[in-house]
Amino acid sequence: MNRPLDASELRELVRGEPFASALTPAVLIDTGRVRENIAVTLSYLGSARSWRAHVKTARLRWTVEALREAGVTRFKASTLAEVELLLATGARDVLLAHPAVGPAQWRLTDLAAAHPRARVSALADDVRAVRGWRRGPVAAFLDVDNGGGRTGVPVKDADRAGAVADALTGAGFEVLGLHSYDGHLADLPEAEQRATVAADLQDLVGLAEALEARGHPVGELVAGGSHTFVPAARTPLPAPWDERLTLGPGTVVYNDLRSLARFGDTGFGCAAFVLSRVVSTQEPNGVTLDAGLTTLQVDGGRPHARLVGVPAEVGAPSQEHLKVTLESGAALGPGDPVLLVPRHVDTTLAQFDRVYLVGEGPVRVAETVVRPF
Repeated sequence: MNRPLDASELRELVRGEPFASALTPAVLIDTGRVRENIAVTLSYLGSARSWRAHVKTARLRWTVEALREAGVTRFKASTLAEVELLLATGARDVLLAHPAVGPAQWRLTDLAAAHPRARVSALADDVRAVRGWRRGPVAAFLDVDNGGGRTGVPVKDADRAGAVADALTGAGFEVLGLHSYDGHLADLPEAEQRATVAADLQDLVGLAEALEARGHPVGELVAGGSHTFVPAARTPLPAPWDERLTLGPGTVVYNDLRSLARFGDTGFGCAAFVLSRVVSTQEPNGVTLDAGLTTLQVDGGRPHARLVGVPAEVGAPSQEHLKVTLESGAALGPGDPVLLVPRHVDTTLAQFDRVYLVGEGPVRVAETVVRPF
């Protein structure tokens, strides 16, 4: 079966084995939906070469391989463990999309040396950090701040950007391009978001042109996070930057309540579900599930999750519990399995060291990337 499973199929699936014997909470990944989400993403991007896929959501070798099968060759990661996962699958272009300082850059250098056929790079935004980099087969992207205020050289500060680029090349590191992230624009009204994304891309092009005038070739512009990549893909850029732009959505492979609300009716669907069980009931219509903060997290706002196929109001989680109020006509008893769509899938996946893959042949167990170095 290569198509996505519908709600009734998912609910029927978890009543049988191996789920009837599975400890909960657990995570299910609908592989058919993942492939469909990848196809939808590519339909907006136009080609696989334009996708520098972020794997901080994927966290699975299977999902990385599905991206590669779809033609994606450029990747970025948030952690060294994710970099190692990508290199182990045979990825040939991997960017650590995080400022690399001290031991992180040293470890990245070791990983790059162990995979000489891959091009491995990291972000830099400070001359002082560059002085701590170890020489080796690691390149750099200049990290650019377009208003988020988290990391990066301000997009309109060409002098500071040039100084960091000078420090990198002076120390023997190749500068491959510019990287920016615009997650702070995710909840803007559609028209305002579209205009802001377009203006930010023009600023990024302006900085690239200033660096090239200073003698630093800029081969790639990385932009467009999960919730802004569609307007970024639709923003016309002058040559040669139209061919050098790559976009970095990651949440799109699985999606969650927050991303689907932001995307609207654009063809994406949820591919990641939390399997939980009722552990207690309270009269007249309250139930408690074994999926609390250590499963769902709370960084994405409320509701923290939605029940699949069961009308209910989801309350606030405690550490291991989630209180749910069933609507009229819904009934759940102790031990009943329940599927949840998390509000923020990234933080949910980060809590599990293995997941169940469903939808293509027998149910399989796959290990995720959770360990620190």
